[in-house]
Amino acid sequence: DLNIIRNNLIINNLYGVYLATGCDINGVYNNTFEINGLHALDDGLNNYWNLTNIGNYWDNYTGVDLNDDNIGDTPYLISGASLSTDYAPHWSDGDDLAPNIDILSPNDNSYHGDPPIIDISVSDAGGINETWYTIIGSGENYTVETSSFELNSTLWMDQAQGSFTIRVFANDSAGNLGYEDVILIKDTINPFLMINSPLTGAPFGTTPPTINLTITELHLFQFWFTINDSSTINLVVANSGENIFSIDNSIWDLIPEGHVLISFFANDTVGNSGTISVTIIKEIPDEPTEPAAIPGFSVITTLVSLLVGTIIASRTKIRKLR
Repeated sequence: DLNIIRNNLIINNLYGVYLATGCDINGVYNNTFEINGLHALDDGLNNYWNLTNIGNYWDNYTGVDLNDDNIGDTPYLISGASLSTDYAPHWSDGDDLAPNIDILSPNDNSYHGDPPIIDISVSDAGGINETWYTIIGSGENYTVETSSFELNSTLWMDQAQGSFTIRVFANDSAGNLGYEDVILIKDTINPFLMINSPLTGAPFGTTPPTINLTITELHLFQFWFTINDSSTINLVVANSGENIFSIDNSIWDLIPEGHVLISFFANDTVGNSGTISVTIIKEIPDEPTEPAAIPGFSVITTLVSLLVGTIIASRTKIRKLR
């Protein structure tokens, strides 16, 4: 009892290690068992065949080591009444780990108006053999030689509007293949703007015009207008659909009379832009004025009034005398 069997090459024996009944609490680990009739037989009690992650090498082990840590992924069963087990059999079945691929940018479900720049990180313990990418469904593969590359322009042009999947592949010298996907959204359509009112040539006075304008753009980012090609932009909160707003009085009051060019602009989240303009007329009507006075008119009016009054008075006196 209480023996340790370790660091041995046990080869070409009828029994590699035999722990008979009564052989208890022994340790057997870090040994190599090859070409034995029976590698191990354990009829004792409480014997152990591995020390934590240090077990034995068994040439007839049938498990695998998928994570390449040189420990079999399943235990090795020891023959005998004790039903002992080596829980950490030494085993290496070669490199069966696929390369690790990380797509650092762009982000999943991001919008793009131009061929995107793809940034990747590819690693493998045994080294990378080749890296390439495709758009799922395109049937075209493109070799990657750097960690940052632009999506092939022809592939981009052939891609329809909307979402698509880029898949990046890498393999190693053992032939293990890994891949990683990123879903992107192509949007190269400019926002569409339509002026419902005012119409071209519509006249306006001191009251600024009310604008009725329809925007068609699901991913609207900004909307603004300028007047007479001024560099001053006037931002307006707007949405896709019908928008109604008035030009502020403080802006309208500064505009001289005559033709007024109002230009409207909209862009989306990827930078596609649309524009439309309308020319209206600003015309302030003249203030009404009093008619000009006739020279001497008031004097004449006064004299006539006095004369009429005198005549009426004279007639009244004559009537009384009679």
